[in-house]
Amino acid sequence: MIASPCRTLRSMFNKYCLCLAIYICEPWEKVILHCITLAIICALTYTAVLIVPSHLSTLIIFVWKCLNGDKH
Repeated sequence: MIASPCRTLRSMFNKYCLCLAIYICEPWEKVILHCITLAIICALTYTAVLIVPSHLSTLIIFVWKCLNGDKH
């Protein structure tokens, strides 16, 4: 049986809190750690969505030209 999305998200959040030992922090420390984690996730998502595809397309064009004997 497939677990409900709420249960899955709750389980992932609990693992996140346990791995970083957030459950022992004070409330203001929890907010700071959650903000830092969210900022890192946003930066990685931005990079994955916008920057990596353009670099990959440039690399593919370069390799294609090298394999076909084009100099520029």
